[in-house]
Amino acid sequence: MAQTTALPSAIELFLKWKQFLDDGALTTATDVAANHPDLVDPLQLLINSYLNDRAAGVEKTLTSMAGHDHEPEPSPVFDDFTVLGPLGGGGMGVVYRVRDALDREFALKMVRHGQLTQAGRERFHDEAKAMVCLEGHPNVVKVQHYSEKDGRPYFVMPIYPGNLTSRLAEFQADPAKSVRLMAAVADGVGHLHAQGYVHRDLKPHNILLSADGQPAVSDFGLVKSLSEIVSDVPTNAADSNGSGETKPSGAKRSRTMAGAAVGTRAYMAPDQAAGLTHLSNPKWDVWALGVILHELLTGHRPTSSEAPQRMLDPRAPDNPPPSIVKPGLDPKLERVIRKCLARDEKARYANAAEVAAALRAWDRESRGRFRSTLVAAGFLIAVAVVLANALWPRSNSTVTPTADPDPVADAQVALGRGEPVTLVAPGEPPKWVNVAIGPASAVQLDRSANRAPMRLDTHSAVLADLSPDPAIDVYRFEVELSNQGPAKTHVGLYVGRQHVVMPRGIFHVMAALTFTDELGHGPDGERVGTWELKFRDIHEDPNRNNIHRGQDVKSGTFPLPNLGPDSGSHVLAVDVSPDTLTWHFDGQQVASIPCVPKDLDQQLFRRRLQLTPDRLLEFSPRQAVGVCNFKGVAVCRRAKLIPTRN
Repeated sequence: MAQTTALPSAIELFLKWKQFLDDGALTTATDVAANHPDLVDPLQLLINSYLNDRAAGVEKTLTSMAGHDHEPEPSPVFDDFTVLGPLGGGGMGVVYRVRDALDREFALKMVRHGQLTQAGRERFHDEAKAMVCLEGHPNVVKVQHYSEKDGRPYFVMPIYPGNLTSRLAEFQADPAKSVRLMAAVADGVGHLHAQGYVHRDLKPHNILLSADGQPAVSDFGLVKSLSEIVSDVPTNAADSNGSGETKPSGAKRSRTMAGAAVGTRAYMAPDQAAGLTHLSNPKWDVWALGVILHELLTGHRPTSSEAPQRMLDPRAPDNPPPSIVKPGLDPKLERVIRKCLARDEKARYANAAEVAAALRAWDRESRGRFRSTLVAAGFLIAVAVVLANALWPRSNSTVTPTADPDPVADAQVALGRGEPVTLVAPGEPPKWVNVAIGPASAVQLDRSANRAPMRLDTHSAVLADLSPDPAIDVYRFEVELSNQGPAKTHVGLYVGRQHVVMPRGIFHVMAALTFTDELGHGPDGERVGTWELKFRDIHEDPNRNNIHRGQDVKSGTFPLPNLGPDSGSHVLAVDVSPDTLTWHFDGQQVASIPCVPKDLDQQLFRRRLQLTPDRLLEFSPRQAVGVCNFKGVAVCRRAKLIPTRN
């Protein structure tokens, strides 16, 4: 008699999903019920019910929980300060304006009487400790003194005249000003992440502003050390309501009850709003930065702010594109917002430093376009004056100045229509060039019809972006290059270039195919050159020469018939898709590699760049592409982007 296998029930699959969650992996009903499609919807309903139960009844912010129930506290008396009055407060502490003996005023934050438990003291101490660890960064509020008064811990910090909440309208009226503000804020939060902390309560109210509008991140009452997050995993995996104690981590126990959603709901990441505290990571803060950016650049928070935890249900609708909320919003800023607010956590920026880099890149391009427009307008006005003077007896017409076109935007539009775009061609200036590494003088342009349009001459390393973002997912990037000496110089193209901002400096990482004309000999004694495919990283350090290293992927040789420093041009190309990079040298396919390097390469990157364990490097289609040269002279004769199909 044939045996039959009992089908699992939705409850059994839910318990499997719950075990994944307790082990630190947030998965979907579709993944868990992959072999039982009829159970996906019932399982999703159980998951939604569980997440809604965890999120239900949670106050808007832990730092102001039950704030309306607090009895007014008598002002404390200090030996070193005169208390001038309260400035504000929340569930954990109260803030006073104080003056010292030199008539300087400060803000003094003190634990409330009702929070004088061991956990309350430890959390308050963690807040001060985190702020001290971040000292020296201009965009983080500084602790200037820490002590106790009558058994109540307190610390002293500067007074700021306002916060972003009180000046939202001012910044919403000026997108460029908002971008520069949020780049500085993201710098401060990125410094927090680099030191191993997550803020978990970023919002306009916690972005303090100096008199001249410089921001400082404040209120670290919910700060979480990444080293402690493992201690938030519930002890009892079967406890479906998430209540109970939390696992100890060595001698230290988490101060956040498992299942308690912390932060401010409107700015919470979806899993944060669902109370999945043990999953805390820097991408929660990235989400909050995205909400603030959305609020500044569109005038409204995203629709997900009403109930962020609903975004964990794949059937819930996505946030409308920010350009729908604010027609005319710059597409590049829209992409930054959407990447911050990606519902799949893996698709977000890895940390706030990456958000800062993206915003600063937009700001640099915006300022460059503005300067170009001013130059063009000035030139056209001068032409108009000359023409008006010359033709005045016959005509009193005027010339209206027009702004320079945006070559990057034009190229992206053409690529989106399926049209190839020539980036470099003889007799024409390059469409757009950004020297990402090396001196600007290393890239020399020539508009003469009979001369090579772009020359790279450097004593170190130079990376020259030819497109900051092709804005399509499937294309070929093709370049014609020659090496003009010395023979051992490596010349090539790269894709996926990106910044990695770390405490040791800025690193540029990319996937690159390069060649050298240094003479070698093949198996039959013929002269050959060599090509190399590498994942490269370059340490940009203003105090020393740039250090460039690489992880070998594949190498090979090519015939080298000519002697001398210039053995002719070679055509290098890479076919780019969301999953694969396929490389070609002189018309021959030489390698195909994934856009996300293998585990071993990831580990090497992490060790060398000192990346956090959750950082995953990938070289996606929508990152900078360009040409590179390492210590020598190279010529780029042609370069183009060609939309293709899978």
